Amino acid sequence: LTPAFRRSGITSNSSMVSYFNTRQLQLCDAIKTQNIEIYTIGFRITAGGTADNLLRNCATQDGGHFFHADNQAELLEAFDAIGTGIGDLRLTR
Repeated sequence: LTPAFRRSGITSNSSMVSYFNTRQLQLCDAIKTQNIEIYTIGFRITAGGTADNLLRNCATQDGGHFFHADNQAELLEAFDAIGTGIGDLRLTR
């Protein structure tokens, strides 16, 4: 059986990156349609770059689910904020 990325007509590195980025956003969107919250952190990546935007678009879009961290302190702040947000969740029947 031929791998899915070969069946998709991928012929170069750039078309493979594009394919995987598109598939990731499709997966994120499918998860969010199930009312599942997604938190993402971009650590030591270029602000406004492709990876940063991919993570921003994957996160639940309320402004508080995507974090960009350039160092350890910012990463710890992001995890603290995520932990606080998750701690505010309530289970209901």
